Amino acid sequence: MNVVKVVDQDIADKVDTQYIEDYLFSIKNVSLIYICTREGGEEDDWVEDGFRYIVIHLPYLEVKK
Repeated sequence: MNVVKVVDQDIADKVDTQYIEDYLFSIKNVSLIYICTREGGEEDDWVEDGFRYIVIHLPYLEVKK
């Protein structure tokens, strides 16, 4: 399991990727990508070279609270 985040700097500490990675450590060949920016975006899911990538967009205003 690999977990990364792409977030605006003012909320970077509110998205705890280490907790998620520790909790889901047994899942192999998956990468979660959390996006939380003012611009927003689309969720996505694809497989490349046997690795599954899942993009999850978090609502910026909710996370910022």
